[in-house]
Amino acid sequence: MSIETLTLRKFLVTEVANNKKTVIATDLYENIDKTVYIQPTKRPHFNSYAVGKIIYGIRSDSQSDTWYLVTESEFKTTPALAKGKVPVDNYFKSIGYD
Repeated sequence: MSIETLTLRKFLVTEVANNKKTVIATDLYENIDKTVYIQPTKRPHFNSYAVGKIIYGIRSDSQSDTWYLVTESEFKTTPALAKGKVPVDNYFKSIGYD
């Protein structure tokens, strides 16, 4: 997966699913509510994704509208995301979207 095929967006959590597998969040770029999936390894930290929190979502296929939670530490340490290991907030500022 190359950095060109990744799409990273910032979301505002608006609803938390009871099953701890998803959150409904507003895509702050398109201002549309979307479902963001939480992978099993992140579910123990589910309380971190409360209503009103900012989270980051990523998709690996630009044709897909399936979003997955990505953490700032993953962004810094995953080679495809690192791109100089820029913190997530700085990444959004650098592309004029914050």
